[in-house]
Amino acid sequence: MSRGTFTTGGGKVFFARRYESGDFFASVAEPGWQLHEGEGQRTHVSAIRFARGFATAPRVVLGVSGLDTEKHTGTRFNVSARNVSREGFDLCIRTWGDTKVLAIEVGWLARGE
Repeated sequence: MSRGTFTTGGGKVFFARRYESGDFFASVAEPGWQLHEGEGQRTHVSAIRFARGFATAPRVVLGVSGLDTEKHTGTRFNVSARNVSREGFDLCIRTWGDTKVLAIEVGWLARGE
């Protein structure tokens, strides 16, 4: 747990911040994975659950640390955290056009109270 302070009018107000992080990996071996098939918009959603719930819905930051795509197609993709709640979020991976995503690794960081 990380603690911070906010000072106002000579008094101190203390608040607590908590951080949780993780790594996510998915590929063609994942049940329901269709990002390597066909063309047009395709989306894969995986539920991520926090080890310990937050008091309120945290802010979630994502970072792509690995990506495997077909070499003869464009590379178009988007990752987002949706439906963020105190207990977790949905990690959405989206691609479109002729892109074929074979695997992706995403790191995430949640910051809340």
